[in-house]
Amino acid sequence: MILRTPLVVLLFMVGVTSGFAHYAPYYPNITATSPNGRLLLEAKTPDRLSTYRSRTSSQDFVYTLTDTETERVLWTRKQQEAMPTGAWVHDDGWIVIRTADNDIVAIDTLVGRKTVRLSVTDEFKKDRASDRFVPKTRASTKWSTGSIWYFIEHDTQVLFVVRPWWGRRVLLDLTVGRVADPDDPELASACDEYEADWALESLRSQADRVRDGQGLDQNGINLILEATNIVSAQRLDAALPDLRILEWWCDPKLTDVEFLPEDPLRLREVNIRWGSEFETRQRVQHAIRRAGGTPSPAPATYFRYLESGEKREPILPTESSEKQLPTPDPFNSDSCGHSVIQLFGPPDFMNRNETWEYDVDTNPPYTVRIQFKNGKFLHAERLTTPAWTDRLGRLERLNQR
Repeated sequence: MILRTPLVVLLFMVGVTSGFAHYAPYYPNITATSPNGRLLLEAKTPDRLSTYRSRTSSQDFVYTLTDTETERVLWTRKQQEAMPTGAWVHDDGWIVIRTADNDIVAIDTLVGRKTVRLSVTDEFKKDRASDRFVPKTRASTKWSTGSIWYFIEHDTQVLFVVRPWWGRRVLLDLTVGRVADPDDPELASACDEYEADWALESLRSQADRVRDGQGLDQNGINLILEATNIVSAQRLDAALPDLRILEWWCDPKLTDVEFLPEDPLRLREVNIRWGSEFETRQRVQHAIRRAGGTPSPAPATYFRYLESGEKREPILPTESSEKQLPTPDPFNSDSCGHSVIQLFGPPDFMNRNETWEYDVDTNPPYTVRIQFKNGKFLHAERLTTPAWTDRLGRLERLNQR
């Protein structure tokens, strides 16, 4: 029998860049509640003078577990590991803390003592298929973009699972205090089932927000990122109705900009180095294709032109406009970014802006890849195996920017 424990909403560190580059991040207080609402875990710095604490500050977080029905404090524990960035509470009292080093610390349910500490990063490095996605330094958290962390119950086991964007899980069996085999067929099936249900529920909740006119916040965008990774991996066609709603949502910062002007002179000033992406839409459209659907013509990228005074203004093609089917044929050494946009509209995907990809949804589908050098056309090729069919190739570029 499989019992699933929903994910708990967490507070994560803010002010963080991949690899903790250039400046120290800050760590907020954390509150996590068990799914049934009875157990409340708080991680706080009692003497903090401001809302956040620097990574370089002393280890002064205090963990407190409280029974909310009796309001009795079950235990308190002083921080003994790296700064906490998240926490999960199981209905049975299991506590898991995620640290800034992406370690998992499991806490004894009765007295608040650590029972096991596991480096998730080190576990991935033991797996040859995962090693290339994990930075060599433990300080970097870049691999964790798009990952989900959750409890799952299977038979008599209570496990904590970390699923990164590429899908190779780390499973910690809390009942025995050691790593479980991620290739165990029954455990893998249980995780697949949980993740599919969670992804569909997450996408439905965010699509409902869009249907109700509420829009999305950063937490919602993160959920879509994580859920579309799972939809893409499992090719969940049940997600298509909600993905089609989410596909048309745009970041509010971009919805008020003017569309592509009719004046072709402005179009000639398009510079491919000024290209940007509707990242959420890009992920959603990738998931639609992986799930067996066909995305709408809504553009996944946009570009900028120069106005007077060197002010860069965004331009967008009209979303309903028809574009020619991309082929490698019409290009020559004089072609440039504006020529491509005039013929085909904006690309579906850009790789460091000097490589564009157009996913063409004909039967059979294909991808046209166009390469530029210093803004000038260099090479075009037709990929008879579309780029999105590679289970990890496009996902790697979407998750590790």
